[in-house]
Amino acid sequence: MDKLFSKYLQENKLFRKLILTYERSLIHSTLSFFQMFINNQAGPLYCRCQRICYDLLGTFFFQVRTLSETVRLDARTKLLNPKWYEGMLSTGYEGVREIEKRLTNTVGWSATSGQVDNWVYEEANTTFIQDEQMLNKLMNTNPNSFRKLVQTFLEANGRGYWETSEDNIEKLRQLYSEVEDKIEGIDR
Repeated sequence: MDKLFSKYLQENKLFRKLILTYERSLIHSTLSFFQMFINNQAGPLYCRCQRICYDLLGTFFFQVRTLSETVRLDARTKLLNPKWYEGMLSTGYEGVREIEKRLTNTVGWSATSGQVDNWVYEEANTTFIQDEQMLNKLMNTNPNSFRKLVQTFLEANGRGYWETSEDNIEKLRQLYSEVEDKIEGIDR
């Protein structure tokens, strides 16, 4: 069966391309969620694809990365990627929660490994807090998650994971107070 499958792959370029695309997307998904294992359902197909790719091309399509490289890659492809966060925002309430969860996970990586660079927090702050239009969109779409986002930035600074200017910290404190009032229904 494997020889027949390999022969079919060699003769059918479109199917071969499909298998290689699946291979790359499976690995990308694995890295994206920091999973260092393949679930039981995808494992056999994954192993088979790896073997066929190796037989046909003489190489495997994966890279071994350090944790710091993986954290930087995740920050660039998700949290700081305009296509990702705009896509999340297009889903509304839940999208803001996903952005907040991604930042919370980043702080978790700082706490457990110390492998998150300061620029990740700075860029996230620039993207989600310094941009007034983005800030208002986040606050109006899901005030509870926005409050958690602001709280997470303050926590990252308080724990020493993120060094930033006092102006940024003061703005975050002011935003926290504003969103808290909004949630409580207090008009000032």
